[in-house]
Amino acid sequence: MLTAIFLTASGAVQAERQSLDDIRSTAATWVEGQFTGLGDELEVTIGRLDPRLRLHPCDGALEAFSPHENRGVGNLTVGVRCTGTQPWTVYVSARVDTQVEVLVAARPLRRGERLSADSVTTERRQLASLHRPYETEAEHLIGKELRRSLRRGDLIASNALAAPQLVQRGRRVTLRAGGDRVQVTGRGKALESGVLGDIVRVEAGSSGRVVEGRVAGESLVEVGR
Repeated sequence: MLTAIFLTASGAVQAERQSLDDIRSTAATWVEGQFTGLGDELEVTIGRLDPRLRLHPCDGALEAFSPHENRGVGNLTVGVRCTGTQPWTVYVSARVDTQVEVLVAARPLRRGERLSADSVTTERRQLASLHRPYETEAEHLIGKELRRSLRRGDLIASNALAAPQLVQRGRRVTLRAGGDRVQVTGRGKALESGVLGDIVRVEAGSSGRVVEGRVAGESLVEVGR
């Protein structure tokens, strides 16, 4: 794994006190191990320690730990403790980040527009800067409708999408009835809008009778199944 570790200040190494560099290196190694699943461009930045800090040299192991629940990338605090005969504990600030490929709008998109393959593209973004749900697989988006307009380059968040309205109120639809071998089709007018799987009412074209059916496709309603 390629890991960039930035130590923002160096501690003086003196025989009469614990090396601050060792403390920060211990924290960096621990953080790297906690986030190995984030990919090959993991960035771990360890904050400075007060150079006036004087700790007794640890004659045991240095152990790093999290004093708080791990909330993911971004800013966090890491504890480092000495397990020797004169134990001590210090806390170090850290920041974790990595880049991910996310889907963004390839061009300006209008509210209500149904996404197609040329509507989206990928960009690399810092994971810590993504403050809302994001998508990485284009096939999860194609055919869905936008709840709001997007500018070119805007992140396409999952909560900005809705299932498409395959049947529109007042529009003509095809009614399909029957089994797998024999099917009968007719025309009607939708009295309600619906997405795939919704039950909607349709006015049958020939008789004017109102029937209920399940939305099965674009302008297609199945009845009697």
